[in-house]
Amino acid sequence: SGSTYKIMDPIIDNSLTYVDSSLAKEIDIKLMSSPGFSIDQLMELAGFSVACAANDFLQNVHNTKLLANNIAPNIDWTQILIFCGPGNNGGDGLVAARHLSHFGYSPIVVYPKRGKTSLFINLVQQCLDLDIPILDSLPNSELTSAGLTIDALFGFSFEGPSREPFTSFINRFAQSSTPVLSV
Repeated sequence: SGSTYKIMDPIIDNSLTYVDSSLAKEIDIKLMSSPGFSIDQLMELAGFSVACAANDFLQNVHNTKLLANNIAPNIDWTQILIFCGPGNNGGDGLVAARHLSHFGYSPIVVYPKRGKTSLFINLVQQCLDLDIPILDSLPNSELTSAGLTIDALFGFSFEGPSREPFTSFINRFAQSSTPVLSV
């Protein structure tokens, strides 16, 4: 059986709960069991939850005055970079981009290895219909000006070392001062 972890987030001063990969797998199996949810329903719920978490974080940052021009003059707090992998986590990121656009943010999706099924093709088209940019790679300037980065690269079932271009993305997250929300 998996574990949950609580940590204190110093920026928004709230306790956050995390689950480990074994508990995440257990939850996933239960949700998809009969009469469970379909994968596209779960993806929609997860993506909406990610968008809500991003919005809550950015609203808390705004409310605590951390984005005052003298503290972070070059940050566009409406711009959110979303890095999507080829699996279901990437689909969660695409759904989050759509919802964040509806919330008034300006998401930019970086999606170098796109899913090939109709589910992913449709999610990409939904983003394009909302004029959400979908890039194969990231220009250097984008990572430094965004208010938030969402890491939707890999899910709980990912094992082994990452490969390019994902390794470079992960290294850029680590070197950037931009907050990262991981799916």
